[in-house]
Amino acid sequence: MDACQQRWIPASTFKIPNTLIALETGAVNTTEVFKWDGSPQAFKPWERDMTLQQALKVSAVPVYQRIARRIGLSRMATWVKRLNFGSGDIGDTVDNFWLQGPLTISPIEQARFMQRVATNDLPLRPETLSTLHQIIPQQAWGGGQLRGKTGWLTRVGAKRGWYVGWFTPSSSSAAKNKGDQTVAFAVNIPMPELKLAPLRIALAKRALQAGGWAQQEAD
Repeated sequence: MDACQQRWIPASTFKIPNTLIALETGAVNTTEVFKWDGSPQAFKPWERDMTLQQALKVSAVPVYQRIARRIGLSRMATWVKRLNFGSGDIGDTVDNFWLQGPLTISPIEQARFMQRVATNDLPLRPETLSTLHQIIPQQAWGGGQLRGKTGWLTRVGAKRGWYVGWFTPSSSSAAKNKGDQTVAFAVNIPMPELKLAPLRIALAKRALQAGGWAQQEAD
């Protein structure tokens, strides 16, 4: 099977559709503050109160598990299929199907989904997509704006790193023959250790530059 077509558990890249579903259903809003209960967390940045945008930025699993439970299994299952996200199978537990399965998605499916997110081509209110565009991790880079979300699948024997998103060149710096088109991408690499995490974004940037979408510049 082509590596681009092999499906993997989405891990924290599912925070993108999770955010969209939560906003669309009214399960959350951008001003709500999710309180930390004081218990130790896997990562120190999770040990504080945070908004939805802050939770997305630090990839706070406990916050997104709370959000998923608030959405509920039935609504979540309906929306995952409606958005045509990967296999569409979330099983019977609402708060870990993107971490342990059964939901899976391939890199090519991720890229196609991100293109639909980027171009507002999903069955969602414009306000929902606009909000996601505003709060997703992003940076000015390569003569445009890079938006995306990382993920780390940590199952034994299948430790993989994800980075999915899209790049929009500014009209004044668009690459030759590319115009001001938005290009979506999905990186999926072996990632047995956390120290390899920076490679995910670095590889996406190199691919965008090699393809002529982004300008050459220092990371």
